[in-house]
Amino acid sequence: MRNKLFTNPPPNIDPFTIKRHLKVHYDVEGKITFYPSDRDQIILIEANNDNYILKIYNFFENLHNVKMQIKALNHILDSNFPFEIPIPIQGLKSIEHLGKKYNSCMFSFIKGSLLNEFDGSTKHIKRMGVLIGSLSKALCDFEYNRRSNNFPWDIQNINFLKNKIKHIKNIEDAQILKDFILKYETNVLPIITKIRKSFIHNDGNKNNIILNSKSEIKGIIDFGDMTRSLTVCEPAVCISYIGQNSENPLEGIKEFLNGYLSIYDLNKYESNCIPYLVCIRLSISVTMAAWRKKLFPNNKYLTISERPAWSLIHFLKKIELQNWI
Repeated sequence: MRNKLFTNPPPNIDPFTIKRHLKVHYDVEGKITFYPSDRDQIILIEANNDNYILKIYNFFENLHNVKMQIKALNHILDSNFPFEIPIPIQGLKSIEHLGKKYNSCMFSFIKGSLLNEFDGSTKHIKRMGVLIGSLSKALCDFEYNRRSNNFPWDIQNINFLKNKIKHIKNIEDAQILKDFILKYETNVLPIITKIRKSFIHNDGNKNNIILNSKSEIKGIIDFGDMTRSLTVCEPAVCISYIGQNSENPLEGIKEFLNGYLSIYDLNKYESNCIPYLVCIRLSISVTMAAWRKKLFPNNKYLTISERPAWSLIHFLKKIELQNWI
């Protein structure tokens, strides 16, 4: 089922059906705008009184994963999280299209600008660390038992990476990823029992972070990749994006960790394994892009970070990861 999630296109439900769904289930009418997406269908609704996001989940998305995301958002809301997140409205609804029933949920819309649209500087990096650290703190006691496992975007899932690395056609590049896997197996697996686990957002990047009108970090969106993993994978995922398109990746990484650790502390085992987790996340990113762009050549969203990810991979290949910062 999880494999089908990544080999089938996102829903493509027509505007008339969506507007009827909004009117029947939410009594909401307004202008709709379709956003680019990897697996799901994302729609902005601009109503008279407020804006909303409607998310229509991939037909093959596991229902328990969707319920987990919604429950986690409500848990974060109850935890005094100091930033904004999308608020689920009325829970899951069913929407039918061409004989198929899809799960959907409407969320509050966080007004503001995406951090990625603001600038490419390091101005906000420490505050990003504070946000992600606050998220780790909020989710550390969240539990949800009924969920599917072996999520390809989970850094722990190196079996996915091993199986799909064949899609990297450049032999030298493929060897770099294999070396990263070996370093993970050598440096992380022997101490994995010393590393805490929790649910994580798993996609902290500048396209998911919202700024207010004063250009201050306001909130975080897109919890669609949530999974239960090593807690330290949360900052590792964010670091894998921060280091991209940067002339001095290590400077930004240090600044981010200063912010993160001011809110949520890591033990020595967790801190030591971060560079290896970053390398695996980058490896998953480029491997996923190489695999899925063959399946969906017209979906440009799939390769949005492929080139900068490779640039960071080649940078990390050249440094001593044990003493990287």
